[in-house]
Amino acid sequence: MEYAIDIIGLSKEFYPLGRYSIKNFFCLKNKPNKIVACCDINLKIKKGELFGLVGPNGAGKTTLIKVLATIILPDSGSVSVNGYDLLRDADLVRSSIGLVTSETKSFYGRLTGRENLYFFANLHNLFSKQKKKRVEELAQVLGIVEELDKMYQQYSTGMKQRLAIVRGLLNDAPILLIDEPTKSLDPISAQDLRRFIKDELVDKSGKTIIFSSHSLSEIETLSDRIAIMSKGRIKAEGTLAKLKEKMGPSSHVIEEVFSYYLQS
Repeated sequence: MEYAIDIIGLSKEFYPLGRYSIKNFFCLKNKPNKIVACCDINLKIKKGELFGLVGPNGAGKTTLIKVLATIILPDSGSVSVNGYDLLRDADLVRSSIGLVTSETKSFYGRLTGRENLYFFANLHNLFSKQKKKRVEELAQVLGIVEELDKMYQQYSTGMKQRLAIVRGLLNDAPILLIDEPTKSLDPISAQDLRRFIKDELVDKSGKTIIFSSHSLSEIETLSDRIAIMSKGRIKAEGTLAKLKEKMGPSSHVIEEVFSYYLQS
């Protein structure tokens, strides 16, 4: 079987810069210990799968997503995305993925939503009529057509998140990476977004989606399979039903599953 994503022995470490500038940091005689963001990660994610990454702050979820998006490079290991090697075929990997992040600094505050999306569409080599058609189609699906010509800095958190999803879908890539899809959204907006991800993107469009979340209920609702991460390592991986089976015959809620594997 050809997997959408195949990760073997992936590791990534960082030096904590803290209060140091890069120049001053490299002049230090005694450098601080490195932070292990990802340690010997092994994952195989099927095409058309909704795969959830769950773990506490600092578990390595965002680092893993950024590696898959070619934003940062791994220290060791091999990664295949849509059949392409992450290092040798970086351009082909980037054309195979859409990235959705809640980081507001990734948009331009003094441009409108439409102007932002046109700019990012140009980066995907979408121009003129093709660009306008794609933006209008996605804006219609996400229900933000009437908001497109407002300045980005005027948007609510929920609107910014919807705009981020539109941007991630511009190139119609088969794989979508989403870092905390419902972060800061109100319950109704979060529910609508989860429904859109599952019904429209996975069931109808057949996309492979990897997402991280702190919400255990979200992980339980959306995921086909999950990976529980802690301190850069995968503590457990599989369907929620299989993970419950390993805990014994009793019925377990997801909070108990999460705690059990973090402590193991």
